[in-house]
Amino acid sequence: MRRRHTILKQGQKPCFFTVNFFEGSAEEQEILKNHSKWGAELLRILGLNEFSVIALLHHQDTSDLPLSVQIVTVADKFEAMTSLWRQYKKPVFHKEAIDELWNMGIFKPTVIEALTVARAEFSIEKKV
Repeated sequence: MRRRHTILKQGQKPCFFTVNFFEGSAEEQEILKNHSKWGAELLRILGLNEFSVIALLHHQDTSDLPLSVQIVTVADKFEAMTSLWRQYKKPVFHKEAIDELWNMGIFKPTVIEALTVARAEFSIEKKV
C-alpha cells in the first residue's frame, strides 16, 4: 500500500501524489524529507510563527525541545510506530510504542504520561 502526501509549495498549487518513500523518485524523496521545513515556512507565511517552530523541530531527537514540540513529536512518533499504513515496517502494539518512547529518554515524563492517559480514554475496547 502506498501513502498519500499533499505537499504545498510556495507559489504553486498543491501537489497531491501517492508515493512509497523507498520507491519514489529522488525529487519525491526530497519533498518528503523536507516536509518539516516546508510546513514551517507555510505556517510562517500565514503568520503562525509559534506553530512554525513546532513544525520545524518535531523530527529532532534531543531532550532540549520546548514542551509544545515534545507533545507533537511524541504524538508523531507514536503514530509512526503504531500505524497500519506504513508499508515499510510493521506496526507495534501501543504498549510497545509507549515503552519505546520512555526508552528514548528524551521526553518529559508528563508528555508520555499524557499520551498514555489520552490513548486509554480514546481507545475502543472490544467487548468479549
